[in-house]
Amino acid sequence: MVVDQSFNIRISGQRLGLHEFDFSVDDSFFSAFERSQIQTGNVSVHAEMDRKEREFDIRLSLKGRVDQTCVRCLEMGQLNIAAEERLFFELHPIDAVEETDDEIIRLPMDLLELDLSQPIYEMISLCLPMRFTCENVGQNCDPEMEKLIQGESNEKMDESDAVDPRWEALKKLK
Repeated sequence: MVVDQSFNIRISGQRLGLHEFDFSVDDSFFSAFERSQIQTGNVSVHAEMDRKEREFDIRLSLKGRVDQTCVRCLEMGQLNIAAEERLFFELHPIDAVEETDDEIIRLPMDLLELDLSQPIYEMISLCLPMRFTCENVGQNCDPEMEKLIQGESNEKMDESDAVDPRWEALKKLK
C-alpha cells in the first residue's frame, strides 16, 4: 500500500491544543490498497487533533459516497456513508512502544508524522454492508438479471423434483 503524503499529519513540532485537518478521499486512495472492496468513491474527512504533552487524540469524521456492486444483479450503486471515530495515541520511548492496549495506540516519541490513511480506510470499510444489494440504496435490481436468476432457480427446482429411477425401484420393494 502506497498512499500519497496527503494523509500524513505532522506530530513533531505541533503546539499543544486543538488542530484541524481536512482530507479528500477519491479513487486513487482506494486503488492504493490491495484487494480493496471499494474501487470508486468520494469521501470528505475532517480530523481534529487535541495535542497534549505526551498524548493526543484524533477525532475523525467522514461523509461521502462509495460505489458498490450489487451481489444480486451486478449493477453499480452509490452508497452514502457517514461515520465518526476517536483514536487515542501516546508517545513513549522506543523500548516501551511494544506494550499493547486495545484503546490506546503507542507511538515512538521521535515520530515526525502520523499516517492516517489506514484508519480512514478501515472506517470507510466498516460503513459498508456485509452484502450490498440495490435495496440498500432504495433502487430495484436490473429486471433482466432478475429474470435470469429466477429462470435458473426454477430450473434447479425442476431438476430436484425429478426422482432418481433407482429410488422408484426401491419403493416397489415394500
